[in-house]
Amino acid sequence: MTELTGKSIVRPALVALVLCISPLSAQAVLMTIAQDASVVNHYPGPDGLIGNGDDVVSDAVTTVQSSAPNSSGSYGHNAFNFGGAQDASIPTGYNAITFVDGTVDVDTAVMTAGGGPIVNALNISSGTEPFPGHGAYTSTITTVNSGSYDAGTQQFTLNVDFSYNINGSVSNEPGVTLTGTAIYQEAADFGTPTGNTYFDNVVVPLAQAAGAASAVFITGTGNLTNLGYPISATIVALEGGTVTINAGMNDAWVSADAPFQGFFFTVYEDLALLFLSWFTFDSVPPTSGTATFGAIDHRWVTGAGTINGNTVTINVELTTGGAFNTDDPVATQQPAYGTITIVFINCNQAVLTYDFPGPGLSGQMTLTRVVTDNVALCEALSGA
Repeated sequence: MTELTGKSIVRPALVALVLCISPLSAQAVLMTIAQDASVVNHYPGPDGLIGNGDDVVSDAVTTVQSSAPNSSGSYGHNAFNFGGAQDASIPTGYNAITFVDGTVDVDTAVMTAGGGPIVNALNISSGTEPFPGHGAYTSTITTVNSGSYDAGTQQFTLNVDFSYNINGSVSNEPGVTLTGTAIYQEAADFGTPTGNTYFDNVVVPLAQAAGAASAVFITGTGNLTNLGYPISATIVALEGGTVTINAGMNDAWVSADAPFQGFFFTVYEDLALLFLSWFTFDSVPPTSGTATFGAIDHRWVTGAGTINGNTVTINVELTTGGAFNTDDPVATQQPAYGTITIVFINCNQAVLTYDFPGPGLSGQMTLTRVVTDNVALCEALSGA
């Protein structure tokens, strides 16, 4: 509990649209929230927009809630109003902010012609502290309830249920509605005016400089159903971009939520391939059985896929049936056991989405390196 303006309140974690674990739709484009060194430590100011010339530039925390600065140079943020005084360095009507990194799964058919929900998922994989002591968090959309988009007016509504974790406690927010503006454009149309000054003058040049295949700008506001706090969410996201998969990403990668298991990535740049090995466990711990060497619940998933910018999709195989250090019996591989898509947000962070139809397993996780020795090489090779 935290005292604020004389009242005892519980403050939420990042309560934007976050980490949907459903499979990507057939009309989806997975895009990465934009980052750029030129806007490091840029607060958006009262208009809530980063990079348009009126930013508040400071490496200090905010004056009201002591929100941390934009250390990653992100074009995405969530703002909150916890009551009390407002802060001039962040959007009007709010007094706390977190600058976020991650990916958004955009329904391009809806964004082009109008229709239902504009997004299928938004994974906020990291964010700055909106107030001191916020600590680690996760947040998951459990249901996209409804949504609408008018391509002519560029206005949307979106209603979702989600759960989030703060300081080890899980909370739920059902039926949160956001309304606002959303614009999507493919590279072939960059330079065609949309009527939105920010998109045309800031987002498009940013996307062109990054070599992006498409760009999206989404900004909306709403209220938390249970806690009642006003929130706003703004992102600029790019398909592709300056971070490209390269040999500097060869490393051991892990998810903080799944200890003592993980991945090895090997990139073959000349072949435009990424090879993955996932050392993990059965989805249900065994209740009986023994193994002479190792454990009966170990699982070994491998595969290779073609690199596309910062993204790779892999058809994976499950290897079973072998014996230690011998060719008798010969191990077998189950081809097309499932698919894995990896989107590298930067040289030390990736979002992995998996779908294994046979056992009915699908989901998403954020990965980071075990050690950071190769980050500098990766950044040099990708031009990040």
